[in-house]
Amino acid sequence: MPGMGTQLYQLFLRGGPVMYPLALCSLIALTVVIERLLFLRATRKAIAGFLPPLRQAVSGGQLPEAMKLCDGAPTWLGRLFRSGLSRMSLGQKEVRTAFVEGSALEVPYLEKWIGILSTIAHVAPLLGLLGTVTGMIKCFQEIQRVTGGGAPVSPTNLAGGIWEALITTAAGLIIAIPVYIAYNYFVVATGRIVNELERYAAEMVDIVFSRERRMQRTLNFGPGGKSSAPAQAQAVPAAPAGAPASARPAEKPPLATSLTGGNSSAGEKAAATEP
Repeated sequence: MPGMGTQLYQLFLRGGPVMYPLALCSLIALTVVIERLLFLRATRKAIAGFLPPLRQAVSGGQLPEAMKLCDGAPTWLGRLFRSGLSRMSLGQKEVRTAFVEGSALEVPYLEKWIGILSTIAHVAPLLGLLGTVTGMIKCFQEIQRVTGGGAPVSPTNLAGGIWEALITTAAGLIIAIPVYIAYNYFVVATGRIVNELERYAAEMVDIVFSRERRMQRTLNFGPGGKSSAPAQAQAVPAAPAGAPASARPAEKPPLATSLTGGNSSAGEKAAATEP
């Protein structure tokens, strides 16, 4: 291991001055990756301990308890859901707007420092290319120096510049490839967290307002599903004066007439003709 460290150090020195910004990029990228991994772990743990109790409180209509949970949650998570729950009395549209606005404010906090990884993933290969150019410049400078004195150029004269060109190119790619992979991982992980929060927010909005709609139907129609308003008799409209008899509304026949089918007069005539 000590020998390997010495070799790496010698390669670093042969890479020239461009290796210093490359080393700085690698240290910054490593710091951001570790910080984001710890942050995502803590975020998943906070969500798992916050969202199920919040959903249970909202389902039970315990809005003050839900607000207390928001106050006790991590700063950005509590602010996000508190912004929507505080507008429950303003209607469903306002609540959804509050959640959208809260997401626009808090999602950048989830994506914090990720842009640095994207920058390093793009800059590191360019620094490697810069090292290649500086290495080739050294090669031509050495050729000019040697041939200016009348001596032939040997591979030893060009080795230093070629070392610098190849080492910086390799170092830039070695840094950029894993950093770009880490950047994509954090983007996908953050997107999944945002989607989960939006799904929970939409679910809680539906729970609250569907519960209110059920209560409103209960108040309007009663527990049996029938309207609790008193039934009003429908008055038969009177025919205008001077209207013919056919235009007047028909009166309901007496109960006896309806039972005998309208044949009571024929029976009376038959009884009168009998001796």
